[in-house]
Amino acid sequence: MTSSLSSLLARSTITDHEEVLRACNAALKESKNDVHAQHVKAVALLQLNRFDESVRVFENAGNRLKSEAQLEYAYALYKVGKLEGAEKTAKELGGEGERGARHLQAQASYRLENFADAKNIYEGLAQSPGEEENDIRINLNATFAQLLWKREGHLVTKMKAEREDLEVFETAYNTACISIARGELGQAEVLLKRARDLCNAADELAPEQKEEELLPILVQQLYVLNTLGKTEEAESLLKSLSIESVPDLASRQLAQTNRLATKSESTNPYLTHRLLSTLPSLPKSDKLFGFQQLLADQNRIAVDLACSKFDGIARSTGKTLRTRSSTSTSPMITSISSANAAAHAQNQLGKLGLKAILPLTEKRPCDVGLVATVVQLYLLTENKGAAIQVVEKLLRHLDELQTAAEQDVRFSPGLVAMIVSLYSLDGRRSHIRTELAKAASYWKHKSKASLNMLRSAGLSLLEHGTQDGLQTAGEIFENLREADPSDRYARAGYIAAYATTDPSKVSDDVDSLTSIEKLTAGIDVAALERDGIPQTGTSTSTLLKRKRTGAPLEKPKKKRVRKSRLPKDFDPAKKPDPERWLPLRDRSTYKPKGKKGKQKQSALTQGSSDKPSEGANAGSEQPKSTVVTGPSGGGGKSKKKKNKK
Repeated sequence: MTSSLSSLLARSTITDHEEVLRACNAALKESKNDVHAQHVKAVALLQLNRFDESVRVFENAGNRLKSEAQLEYAYALYKVGKLEGAEKTAKELGGEGERGARHLQAQASYRLENFADAKNIYEGLAQSPGEEENDIRINLNATFAQLLWKREGHLVTKMKAEREDLEVFETAYNTACISIARGELGQAEVLLKRARDLCNAADELAPEQKEEELLPILVQQLYVLNTLGKTEEAESLLKSLSIESVPDLASRQLAQTNRLATKSESTNPYLTHRLLSTLPSLPKSDKLFGFQQLLADQNRIAVDLACSKFDGIARSTGKTLRTRSSTSTSPMITSISSANAAAHAQNQLGKLGLKAILPLTEKRPCDVGLVATVVQLYLLTENKGAAIQVVEKLLRHLDELQTAAEQDVRFSPGLVAMIVSLYSLDGRRSHIRTELAKAASYWKHKSKASLNMLRSAGLSLLEHGTQDGLQTAGEIFENLREADPSDRYARAGYIAAYATTDPSKVSDDVDSLTSIEKLTAGIDVAALERDGIPQTGTSTSTLLKRKRTGAPLEKPKKKRVRKSRLPKDFDPAKKPDPERWLPLRDRSTYKPKGKKGKQKQSALTQGSSDKPSEGANAGSEQPKSTVVTGPSGGGGKSKKKKNKK
């Protein structure tokens, strides 16, 4: 039977896998342990895309078939979504002579989001390229984009698009994804148009294949246009995109999400919530990547908040935060913390939102996402001082923690950038130098340090100019040079740090700097001296200095009195009566009318009458004193007449 199977396989072609499968089944009825027939059956099932059945054949056959057909077994595991097993099996088989196994291992690592491992494998394959050189470049560009989206950009060696990337639509598309991950959306838009044109012009593709290849390009274009605010172009592109015909479920879900993000279809949150709930569920073998799933979850939470589902969001996010440590800068944890705060505040901003959120900081003092939300609310109310106090309190709590992971959170680039930005808004330059120096001393000997943060710390220490600061800056830039000898920024900082303290150490590097003549070429010195230096505005320190010295910033303007508020008989030459605001009976010129009024005035114990007394000198004049009225000493009540003006 084995000989008849071999003769059948010799006569078979790529289109008769069903016939091969029937022959294998007939052979296995005669001998269940025929390894050759089992192997051929598993391969035939792979060719027919019946991957689950192929895996069952391998599992039922035992270890002998798995060891003899490791590559086929690894591929079957990969296709059914058992990525860990596929990666492990391909890694055991992979070697210099097994390029197929190394490709499969790289693909499994890519789907497992072990992008650093996938990058290393593809770079190793690229050093000894074969017929698949173009495929390696395509997959390596895709890996670079994923590393950037995973915030591991320090592993990416590709800085800009190359000419080879614009020759085929696959590399142009992946290079556009790299630009999107870096936030360079304008360049991404150009590259996506190039990829679309190249795909339309590809004669080797059938119309059905061309349509299938165009779909992810159009979906990515839709995202870029929406993000750039080009809503009309996005809606026009959406009309030409048949989302329901997308065969790949993950791409279809992304396309539907991008359609909902357009302005015309997202005005009603309840309708958006209903449409999001109708998105297809994805199988395990076709799931979204981590950063895509994170954005999808954030979209659902945002729509739930817009629909006022505050209690449900507070319960679900609170449960997640209780099971996981909130002392993390993970995008998932910080976004969940922020959503939990928004649910407790019921989408209220300002003082009302802060009143609901601030008690949570006492329960979760090391929650980075919660503190970031509180800082944002304080900044919306223009209260920089309170925002700084909240972040400083968080840093003090993190300083008390001891584990390496918690210390990584304390000196994480995002958290350091937050406090440095707040200090910059408040003009606290010395605090900025101190914080950057602490972060630099922590990260300078670690491999996963942020290059931008180390550069900023070194520059700040150089500007300060102290002996210790220059020494620390020199160490920082020296480590940066060791990591990347071609880094011109690090070389310039290294020279600046040791130029005054140890010139002999940098004497060989000075010539590598750009000459002053080249830097100043094209600058008109005479015009600069003639025009002077433009003033960008008054600094905060200058304003404070003026306030301390008492110098007025500008003369106060005289208040113009409106004519409509002046009396009709107003005479500007006549001095107004200073007692015009007092009631008539309280003025010094008040004279009561009638007999009772005069008797009442003469009976007063304070003041004097208008006429001089009889015992007074005829030549002397008695000054008038102010009459202070008070209640009379009788038991009856006297009626007071109110004077109306």
